[in-house]
Amino acid sequence: MKSQLQGSIVMSAIVLFFGCNTGDGTCGDGILQRSLGEVCEPGLLLEATCEALGHYPGTLACGDDCGYSYVGCGGFCGDGRVQADFGEVCDADALNGRTCFNLGFNGGTLACNADCTTLDTTGCELVDMVEVPGGTFQRDDDPANLSTVSGFLMSRSEITRWQYLMVVGHDPTDETYSSGPGDPVQNVTWIEAAIFCNRLSREEGRDPVYELDNPYNTRVMSVDHSADGYRLPTEMEWMWAAMGADTAAHGEVNLTGHLAPFSGSDGDNAPGDCAVFGYAFPEEEGRTTTNRTNPACSRLPNELGLCDLSGNVWEWTGDGFFDWPAGPLTDYCLNNVLGIAFRVIKGGHWANPAHSLAISFRVDAREIDRSYGVGFRVVRRR
Repeated sequence: MKSQLQGSIVMSAIVLFFGCNTGDGTCGDGILQRSLGEVCEPGLLLEATCEALGHYPGTLACGDDCGYSYVGCGGFCGDGRVQADFGEVCDADALNGRTCFNLGFNGGTLACNADCTTLDTTGCELVDMVEVPGGTFQRDDDPANLSTVSGFLMSRSEITRWQYLMVVGHDPTDETYSSGPGDPVQNVTWIEAAIFCNRLSREEGRDPVYELDNPYNTRVMSVDHSADGYRLPTEMEWMWAAMGADTAAHGEVNLTGHLAPFSGSDGDNAPGDCAVFGYAFPEEEGRTTTNRTNPACSRLPNELGLCDLSGNVWEWTGDGFFDWPAGPLTDYCLNNVLGIAFRVIKGGHWANPAHSLAISFRVDAREIDRSYGVGFRVVRRR
């Protein structure tokens, strides 16, 4: 009798010590009691796995509190850790050192997409825009010929090969005459520049300026300057920006800017300080020695911080190549007329002589022309 009692006491002690199958309502009793908040018991996972519970593959366990222990699992999208072994390139605010800027954008806010496998660049700014204030300037040698332009934003540099590729999906540049993707795009027709503007506008949720003959996209049917999207600058806007607007005397009419020999000229500096030009003219002081474009903004900017308005590549403007009307003009443009065959290009390119860099210098090119010396920049409303 005594030995049986002793055996019972020993067995009870063992059961209490190991917590096995007592059914006493405690974690570790071997019975899953959901009413008490248990989701598992040691050794009892009911076919639950790391993956079924939203984690990457691994070994799921039951913790001391009878809740799942994910220590052996591979984490999950949203845990703030970039787990490349599971295809993550980012996770929440963890972007693996990437920023809009080092991805080639001009700034903005980079984010991680919900699946952690791709970066969200919609908050990045593809084109760096500079504010150009409104004002009035004398456009030629006649003091009565004053042009007034409203304020606008202009791209800091000519559109680069990389920017064009990002928006349009291909790069038409003649690589023989280019040093790399950071150079201005060239070999672009006037129509293709308009298409770029529309696509960039749509990417940013803006109203396109150009109406094209869809689905062919071979002609611009109309131009809506009231739209908030991107477009080519008018010739007046280009000249105003190239002469530095009214930075020399804020609020006053700029009477001499049209005489500037190049954008960024201060009377003492040389064309080569601000412009890539002159390759084909050995006598030109400060000329480039490479028969190609240079990276955008590789020379000094003008007073507004705008690069390469003179040199590197010619730039398409929106205007048809016609004589200007006499007298005062306000926000003048001639780009909303069907049948214009020739458009104004401004600024000169890397192989041209210095006189082509002048603010007043203008030449024409057909809308359908493409050349390794012609590119563009964009503007939009503020």
